[in-house]
Amino acid sequence: MSIAIGLLLMASLLTFGGCDRAEKLGEWAWGDALRARVTVMHRLPDILVLAEDGESFLRVSPDEEGNELVAMYVEVVNDETSKILLSLDSEAAELDEREATSRAFYPIDPFTRGTLTEEFREGETYYAPILWGPIELDKKYQIAGWMIFEVPEGLRFRRMVWRESDTIFIDF
Repeated sequence: MSIAIGLLLMASLLTFGGCDRAEKLGEWAWGDALRARVTVMHRLPDILVLAEDGESFLRVSPDEEGNELVAMYVEVVNDETSKILLSLDSEAAELDEREATSRAFYPIDPFTRGTLTEEFREGETYYAPILWGPIELDKKYQIAGWMIFEVPEGLRFRRMVWRESDTIFIDF
């Protein structure tokens, strides 16, 4: 009887034990001085962002037909260095796809790509803050906000690579 219970428990662990690894959103990844994670990922045909003036809104759409936007909520913490100057631009991070071609996709600047709008769809919310531009990050402080990527619809990602001031591989 105890052997049967042991086998049943082992089968349960083999069946369900790996389930928590399938979803890695929210897990911290480390570089030499920084650590980062992605906690939320939204795929959208277009998005609404709060403009830099903090009062108006911009609608951002993909430049190419067949593409979608991916909004990722990213947190970055400075654990080691007294102060790091981050330049958050189209080279600050990249999304790597899962396919053998391993194409990379880079953040877009929603402030230059967006068009001013007063139109809100029912239930629509806006994305803010956007991680873009220069930021000073003191030791033991963090930044958190949205990074926007344009990718082919339905693309599966392998990871996000944080490239600004450190290299951090954030697997999905």
